[in-house]
Amino acid sequence: MVRLIMGVKGSGKTKQLIELINNAAKDEPGNVVCIEANRTIARDLPSQRWESILQPELLSTLLVEPERMSVADLGRYIEHLATNRQNTLRYEIALWGKLFYPLACLTMALVALAFTPVNQRQSNLGSRIFVGILIGLAFYFINRLFGHLGLLYGWSPPLVTLLPTLIFLAVGTWFLVRQERR
Repeated sequence: MVRLIMGVKGSGKTKQLIELINNAAKDEPGNVVCIEANRTIARDLPSQRWESILQPELLSTLLVEPERMSVADLGRYIEHLATNRQNTLRYEIALWGKLFYPLACLTMALVALAFTPVNQRQSNLGSRIFVGILIGLAFYFINRLFGHLGLLYGWSPPLVTLLPTLIFLAVGTWFLVRQERR
């Protein structure tokens, strides 16, 4: 904190300065430095240790998006938030998304399998690849949409993360069965 005290001679500047220094010495750790026209006065204040229940790793999670946290970190942070009766939904959705990620990968592999050419003579290979890419993008954006809707409406995190995957699993299975019938 920096304070500037100005006034004419005899207006009580020195008394006010001494009171400020004494109050700062009682309340705040650190250094007090007084600069006057001809001299500088420095005084060290005793420092005090502040005990807190916050752990550095919990504070560092505030700087990281939940989607970039590990499963273990998410679990610890969700537990911390729940203990302090805070909203855990965003972190739970990220946790369930990580847990269901292998199923999402298998689902997308199944969808990709449905778009592989059956024989070498297929002439519409480019359009099949394009539709497959569009389905992959749709999967990504629908996953994001469900995550945001789940946050907005307070839906169950396992449902929010699993439902888009199950929808695309059904679509991929339908495409694969349709391809096999040809």
